[in-house]
Amino acid sequence: MFRDPLAAAANVAEGIAERAAAHDADGSFPEQDFRDLHRAGLLGLRIEERFGGADVDPVTYARVLETISAAGASTGLALNMHSSATALLGRVGDDGHLERWLRPVVDEGRAFASLTSEPNVSLRHIEFATALHQVDGGYNLDGLKHFTSLAGFASSYLVFAGV
Repeated sequence: MFRDPLAAAANVAEGIAERAAAHDADGSFPEQDFRDLHRAGLLGLRIEERFGGADVDPVTYARVLETISAAGASTGLALNMHSSATALLGRVGDDGHLERWLRPVVDEGRAFASLTSEPNVSLRHIEFATALHQVDGGYNLDGLKHFTSLAGFASSYLVFAGV
């Protein structure tokens, strides 16, 4: 891990800025940016230190996002969505879940996405229509989601559903 996440963000910002216009023009996902963010230790910003992350304070997190977003707005947004998913999992998972799902983010650069958006749901009124039902041998997840940031790139997806 690094000692100064702001310096790490500044170090990767130049490469992100060089690629940003091309990603904006063709609508491609900034995969190289995420590889650079991983090498810089920035995919673990909101992951506890005991799982290899940086667990930075909110002001430092905002300043890192500001630096990355100034270089490439799409990369900054994607990093925030990834980091929000890892932070939420960090709050609700037990140690076994956190080791299984968050350690690979730090060690291998795996990205997280969250599937939350669905019809008639807002942050003011959260009642997900997507439902998780236990069935013989496991679970059935049934619902409709509109989109997710990092779709197709992320290796792990946090799905919001009612039980």
